Amino acid sequence: MEAKESTDDVVKYLKGEQGIPGVPGANGVDGTPGQPSSKPGPAGPKGDSGNDGTTGPMGPIGPVGPAGAAGTVNSGTESQGTEGPAGPRGDTGPAGSTGDTGPVGPSGTDGKDGAVGPQGPKGDPGAVTTTVVAAASVNDPNEPKSVVATCTTGRVSGGGYAIVPSDPGLIVTASSPVGTTGWNATVEELSLPAATNWQVLAFAVCVN
Repeated sequence: MEAKESTDDVVKYLKGEQGIPGVPGANGVDGTPGQPSSKPGPAGPKGDSGNDGTTGPMGPIGPVGPAGAAGTVNSGTESQGTEGPAGPRGDTGPAGSTGDTGPVGPSGTDGKDGAVGPQGPKGDPGAVTTTVVAAASVNDPNEPKSVVATCTTGRVSGGGYAIVPSDPGLIVTASSPVGTTGWNATVEELSLPAATNWQVLAFAVCVN
C-alpha cells in the first residue's frame, strides 16, 4: 500500500502537481509533500511505441446519399457527310440454272384477215370424161316409188328419170341430186287401172 502511494507521489511530482515527498522523520513517517513547483518539471524520457492494435470490425453501411442533379442534354446535331464515290463494277456472276416452264398462257384473239392475194395463173384444163349410171325400182303396182342412181367415180353433174310405162296417171314428185354423187327420182300414182305394174328409172350424169 505504501509502495503504491509512493509511486503515485512520484507520478504527481513528474506531472508538476506536487513537490517531491519529504524526507522521513525520526519516527519513520514521511514528511508533508512540498508545494507544487511553479515551473513544470523536466519531461520524462519517451516511452517505447506500443504495437498497433487489431483492426476493428467494419461499421454498418451508411444510407444512400441524395441523387445528383441531372446533366444537360446535348442539343447539337451532327451534319450528314458527303456521299462517297461509286465503287468499281463487280465481275459478272455465273449464269443461273434454267427455271421451270411456266403455265401456258391464254389463247390470243384472232387476228384480222389478211389482204386478198393476187389471182394465180389459170391452170391447164384437164381431160373431162362423162359417164351415165342408171338405177330402176321394182316393177309392181305399189306406190310411191323412189330410186337413186349413184356415181361410182367422180361427181354428179346432172340427172333425170323415166317412168315405165309412161302414163299420165303417174306424177313425179322429186328429181334432184343426192349429195355430190347421186340423183334421186320419186314418183306417185294418181290414177291407174287396178293391179297395173309400173316402175321408175333414175339417171345420174357423172363427171371425172
